[in-house]
Amino acid sequence: MDKRQIGPFILEEQIGVGGMGVVYRATYPRNNKQVAVKILSPGLIGDEKLLRRFEREIKILKRLNHPNIVKYYGGGTEKNQRYYAMQFINGGSLYDVIKRRGRLSWEQVIHVGRQVCSALEHAHNAGIIHRDLKPANLFLSTKGRLMLGDFGIARDTEATALTAAGKTVGTYAYMAPEQINGAHPISGKTDLYALGCLLYETLVGEPPFVSDNPAEMLMQHINDDAHNVTEFAPDCPVWLDKLIERLLEKDPADRPYDALAVHTELGEIRDKLAEGNSVAATATLPAGQIATRADQDRLRKSMGKKKKKKRDDVPLHERTWFLAACLVSLAG
Repeated sequence: MDKRQIGPFILEEQIGVGGMGVVYRATYPRNNKQVAVKILSPGLIGDEKLLRRFEREIKILKRLNHPNIVKYYGGGTEKNQRYYAMQFINGGSLYDVIKRRGRLSWEQVIHVGRQVCSALEHAHNAGIIHRDLKPANLFLSTKGRLMLGDFGIARDTEATALTAAGKTVGTYAYMAPEQINGAHPISGKTDLYALGCLLYETLVGEPPFVSDNPAEMLMQHINDDAHNVTEFAPDCPVWLDKLIERLLEKDPADRPYDALAVHTELGEIRDKLAEGNSVAATATLPAGQIATRADQDRLRKSMGKKKKKKRDDVPLHERTWFLAACLVSLAG
């Protein structure tokens, strides 16, 4: 049976499906290069809003050119089907890695975090806020490089917003409070909150807030403090634990300044540990002396342990009925 073709691309097996279309592995016959082709579902091309969103995703990818971001190769329309081709990455996703291994070492997490920060810095400098950063949208090349993809709900701060007022978009487990309640504008710091959730998950094995009830999970993002990473991963350096805690701050103003600042801080943590300084060495011991586990425990106690808890001073508009309305918007 002849293989299906769209534009110059020969379609192979389906490798993904989303709200706007289907993704196929494909071949470009001129050089036999493997690509991924995203096709807008035929029934949706008549939906003006979804078509504009699809076109916006294409425009965003055209503007981004970075080693840690999936590359755009071109697109078009054929037989009333809108499509575009992008880089094919065959190493699976970070989600697959976590699912298989359970959790990563702190050394690996620092490496992951620096790559993600590099991609976010490039996107933010181009005026693009991803808004859906999560392990499933980070793809792994065969050489071990992480590539940020799926800009389907990204916000282009230089273009007209397509999200209607009051709409909540994103993935529950990684959504910053301002994505849910609109208390602060969406910004690059919204992606930093998702980065905090992602780093937490890679170290612990699950995101900081987990619930079978979507409304409850949204409330947790707004009102609850996450457990310290070191409660579940005692080998995690305190510096990394405290950085993640700052990334998960409810108020964007309390989070790190930008992705570059986080990238730099992750590098400093890596370098401190590589130089032989222990988790607690610079804080409690003479320079060069290695801390014991007891020393590390004392430092953690002195820095405070943040337990997951409810905040009592919750405004009325952030209570359950408000989150239920957000879920109705998401379902729509």
